[in-house]
Amino acid sequence: MKLILLPGLDGNGALFESLVRCIGQQYECVVVRYPQRAEWKLTDYVEYVAQHIGDDEQVILLGESFSGSVAVSLAAQLEERCKALILAASFCRSPRWLLRAGEFALPFIPFRYIPLAIMQTLLFGMVSPTLRKNFEQVWRSLPQSVIVSRLQLLANLDCTESLRSVAAPVLYLQAQQDLLVPTAIGQELRRYCPQMTLQPLPGPHGILQRYPEESWTIISSWLSQQGLSAVRGV
Repeated sequence: MKLILLPGLDGNGALFESLVRCIGQQYECVVVRYPQRAEWKLTDYVEYVAQHIGDDEQVILLGESFSGSVAVSLAAQLEERCKALILAASFCRSPRWLLRAGEFALPFIPFRYIPLAIMQTLLFGMVSPTLRKNFEQVWRSLPQSVIVSRLQLLANLDCTESLRSVAAPVLYLQAQQDLLVPTAIGQELRRYCPQMTLQPLPGPHGILQRYPEESWTIISSWLSQQGLSAVRGV
């Protein structure tokens, strides 16, 4: 069974490197890398990920941050073919009112020139030299137009009805020191998805990057509880 990893705002997938190492051979991992298309809407991202899934294939979806809405929308679309949905520090509606209110100003903010130290603190807190280098490479590769487009998508986001229709078991990893997504988001999502397991985890927004081993321990244990074998091809 495939475990499909959907990346955060960067859309690159390279920041899943440490998590993929933790997963090892337990699952067949597919790391999705989004094209840098400024004109894309949520439906375009969902359709792109769907292309990685065979017609009769059963999958586990993991959506991080930005991609939570993509994972939720696709899980609703796949119905029983989605065997489990994992959301990490994510949301189904714009997580901050300021993002909605300030949407008009987004094209004028030079995101690529915001000091990396600020970005790293917001996302990861204290980071290792390796994570710092990887993040710098990923962030500097993002065109301004794509950053703005994805933030505008989030400013107008609402896929709560899709979440309501998800039948699969759902795990929400709630980063307790998240400076970007309020901790109340987890409880809000639970109102639309009663079967959701809400799992608090000490750490920043980029919980999968900062604490990949701890995150995977929780995820793999939960998957086992759902009867989803940690053996490739099963």
